[in-house]
Amino acid sequence: MSFGDRQEAAPAPLSGIRLVGFGLWLGLVFGFIEAGQAVISFLVPGALDWRTATGLPVLYVAPLLYGAAFAVIALPVAVVARRLPRLPWDTILVGLLALIGGFFAARLHPLLFGIITSWLLGLGIAAVVVRTYAARRDRWIGTALRTLPILLGLVVVAVIGVWIGVAVRERLLLAGLKVPPASRPNVVLLVMDTQRADHLSVYGYSRPTSPRLAQLATQGWLFDNAIASAPWTLPSHATMMTGRLLHEHRAGVNRRPYLDHRFPTIAEALRSEGYATGGFAANIFWCGRRTGMDRGFIHYEDYFVNPGDAITRTVLGRWLAYHVFPVFVGRDIPGRQSAESINRRMLRWIDGLRGRPFFAFANYMDVHEPFSPPAPYAGRFGGGKAVSASGMEIEIGALGNDERTKSPEEVQQSLDAYDESIQHLDAQLGALFDALRERGLLENTLVIVTSDHGEGFGEHGLFSHGHSLYRDQVSIPLILYWGNRLTPRRVPAMAGLYQIAPTIAEAAGLSRAMFPGKSLLAEPDSQGMAVAEVAGRPTLGPQFPISRGWLAAVVSPRFKYIKSESGATELYLRSDSAEVTNLVADTTYAPVVADLSAQLDRLSDPIQ
Repeated sequence: MSFGDRQEAAPAPLSGIRLVGFGLWLGLVFGFIEAGQAVISFLVPGALDWRTATGLPVLYVAPLLYGAAFAVIALPVAVVARRLPRLPWDTILVGLLALIGGFFAARLHPLLFGIITSWLLGLGIAAVVVRTYAARRDRWIGTALRTLPILLGLVVVAVIGVWIGVAVRERLLLAGLKVPPASRPNVVLLVMDTQRADHLSVYGYSRPTSPRLAQLATQGWLFDNAIASAPWTLPSHATMMTGRLLHEHRAGVNRRPYLDHRFPTIAEALRSEGYATGGFAANIFWCGRRTGMDRGFIHYEDYFVNPGDAITRTVLGRWLAYHVFPVFVGRDIPGRQSAESINRRMLRWIDGLRGRPFFAFANYMDVHEPFSPPAPYAGRFGGGKAVSASGMEIEIGALGNDERTKSPEEVQQSLDAYDESIQHLDAQLGALFDALRERGLLENTLVIVTSDHGEGFGEHGLFSHGHSLYRDQVSIPLILYWGNRLTPRRVPAMAGLYQIAPTIAEAAGLSRAMFPGKSLLAEPDSQGMAVAEVAGRPTLGPQFPISRGWLAAVVSPRFKYIKSESGATELYLRSDSAEVTNLVADTTYAPVVADLSAQLDRLSDPIQ
């Protein structure tokens, strides 16, 4: 593409299609600059946050998006320029786009600059760019004429290079794997993000939310007392992958929003023994590769799996997705991956392995807020009426101090949508089991279905998750299926997410040295304990328990004991399902408090 025939004389004032082409060129240049800045930031652990994370495809997504956006902005300028040709419209366009570009550049790391500061920086950048352009206008236009085709070519090269590079890398890694014994089972770890146990009919919930999980449970082991190791995604997933508790791996402690290389992951261990490893993460905020959850996976799908997510990997795209689209399209996480999409891509990957044993990990986000059950599930528990969330804000579970009290009607609407989302996800899990059975894979596959944490609907006056260690936050489902190798049973003993890695290691015949915890396949200990932890967040309001420091809990079959960094303690009977009666001051339970306090000190260190 060019702006017209190139002349030896000084370029004429830009107008019409030439002005639009100039806007396209400026957008491509800015897109490449942002892409480079984002890729460099990605290389620094913790530099990008849960919304700004990205990957190599940004090298072509950003130029394409900014090129298209700046060209669209230039279009009305070109129309006005035809009516008022005497004004320097190319200079005006440069100033306008420099202002917009400067604002978005400041927002790449939104914690560094506020909105007003970002606009002021944009104004400063625009002033400098306009002066530079006015002084070297001919050179700018000449450079644009020469380099626009080159920039478009670089976009094509980036697309081809990224896709081919990923495919070649995976093929080489698979080809380099050792040949495992034929008897090794496949392993499938399925995480229902934000699924609390007491809203599943398989655990006695009154609504029929989980018929397919109930069917699976009758053929395997159903754990009645499974406890999440933390009340939010990152630390719980890090525990699942490493077999270590939060105070050990420290993923999710303030200023450490990632899993480091201190401990090996189960994916790394399986890969070293010849397993193909594939991860499919719908929660790209806390399971994306920025967090280190991709360690050990040869194939990992998180960002850029669909156009909706791809645009949010840019600053402009995030602004559109979180502030513009909700007004016209609806309030949902941009590009949220459905369970159907996760299953489809996982099965496609499995089909390409040609019989090699595999470890497949899937994080499903269908039960995560904002609750958006699809048809025909929407409205099933709400009297046949599907309720759309109101307002512009897209709630993704991030804690802030603006949490308000919800009316009983709002709480019920959320509960209905939550349960409808569960029923939808349950059906999709059933479809996955059917697909694996049709392929002849299910009988030789250890299937683990669990969750990373629960969800609050006003218990203790709190909503969402991540803020406490009460039952609604940490009581989760856990089901094991392994063909005829497991005699169906209900397991009343305590179980924790830190047992998943050693369980997989035992099933796959790996050395247990790297994962020292007790396998779930071992004979359950009726007197065993489970541990949950969460780091403190002093910036939160006083209504949140973690505002007063870290929390740690030890759970036995009869009691739960919670200790806070502030020194506060709580003791609840497990039969007190709402955990409303704190017995810590009751002298009758003094021996229990002393015993559980000693157990907690033995199992958990302070989170620093």
